[in-house]
Amino acid sequence: MAFFSHNPQPSEPILVGNSPRLRHVQRMVDKLSHGRWPALILGETGTGKEVVARAIHAANPVSPFVTIDCSSFVGPLM
Repeated sequence: MAFFSHNPQPSEPILVGNSPRLRHVQRMVDKLSHGRWPALILGETGTGKEVVARAIHAANPVSPFVTIDCSSFVGPLM
């Protein structure tokens, strides 16, 4: 079983768990944190997309962290 949790400091998220799927997510976080390109994280509501995004950013905070709620965009604007 895997779940996501936050440290008391919101700038340092923690991915908690040991499932194969979460280990895959952690490998992707590690890979993306070494680059300087944007990442689009997709998933259902409540799956921890923002926690993963914050984990990527916390590993390499070169620029500000910006959250975009894509559900507020109309299809053609996306």
